[in-house]
Amino acid sequence: MKIKRILFFIILVIQFACKKPYDVPAININYAYLVLEGNIEIGNNKISVIHLSRTQTFKDTSVTTPETQAKVMIESNNGSSYPLNETSNGEYTSSPLQLNSIQEYRLKVITANSDQYVSAFVKGKAAPEIDSVTWKQDKDLKIFVHTHDPNNNSRFYKWEFDETAQHNAPIESNLGVKDGLIFYRDSTTQVYNCWTTTRSNTIAVASTKALNTDVVSYQQIHKIIQNDSRLDIRYSINVRQYAISEEAYQYWQILQKSTQQTGSIFDPQPSQISGNVTCVNDPKKTVIGFISAGSYSEKRIFINNSELSNWAFTSAGVECNVRFGAQNPNNYLLFSYSDTSYAPQYFVTGGGIAMYKISCLDCRRAGGTSIKPAFWK
Repeated sequence: MKIKRILFFIILVIQFACKKPYDVPAININYAYLVLEGNIEIGNNKISVIHLSRTQTFKDTSVTTPETQAKVMIESNNGSSYPLNETSNGEYTSSPLQLNSIQEYRLKVITANSDQYVSAFVKGKAAPEIDSVTWKQDKDLKIFVHTHDPNNNSRFYKWEFDETAQHNAPIESNLGVKDGLIFYRDSTTQVYNCWTTTRSNTIAVASTKALNTDVVSYQQIHKIIQNDSRLDIRYSINVRQYAISEEAYQYWQILQKSTQQTGSIFDPQPSQISGNVTCVNDPKKTVIGFISAGSYSEKRIFINNSELSNWAFTSAGVECNVRFGAQNPNNYLLFSYSDTSYAPQYFVTGGGIAMYKISCLDCRRAGGTSIKPAFWK
């Protein structure tokens, strides 16, 4: 999960006693702590994805930078080792693996500067099925998960999710330009409908340890502020549920509480935050992360804008003013308008081309992809 800025705030707090004067220059110090995010996935043909990054200064807008060119592997307590390949900056992905719940597993990371990090060996836990994912709107939209373990074995839960939002270009056009020639778009080349998918950036955990039965009801895992653009047309959330250890739960719960206290170094100190990852060659180095192993269950829901009340996203405004240009007398499909920020929208009856800024015609300019996800109904 991308709890980047909060992570650095926590690290900053750890560096200073609660009642000491605040040293402003300290926020410019780059501690470059390693951050590990991800899980070791147990089961048949399961793929594990681990994200590595480094903290930066608190003033830096990105807060972390990807940790590239590392050697990452999953190790079993029976001596087996499974390498992960860097598939994008700081993202390391395994091949489909057959990891079982009998063995214990850990993550091993050797960074480009030869520091070696290992997580504790952990045994995989199987997550029970998600009973349902529901939502409720008062003003904002709140999303809840419901689950239970009939064997009363899970007790500690963690949820992650991916959310996908459909968004459209301000103006639809069935024309495109390639190599200076106008062509007619079809369903495979359309740029009116786009979909943007993001990972969860919040921490959601719960415990049923104090309950007689292992049941979770109306556990809020996400909130979307009213009129957010993600629900302007259609929205989908895919929730993944993990059963975690009590130690992992305590770690994530502390981080969760810290994310709710964002204001002052005089807040309760998260000094007891300690994951299960250590630096082998320098145990004093601070490392952020807790690596768990297990199988997850998942459930996806869709929400249409028409199901919501008083939900109307208002764009900050891309000015979409039409311009008209003449067609090439030798080839009406030739397009060579001097302002390359414009593209054709339609042919004018009797001759000519109506044009708009590309940002008004191509939804990809606002992010995402124009290729419909396979799961989109």
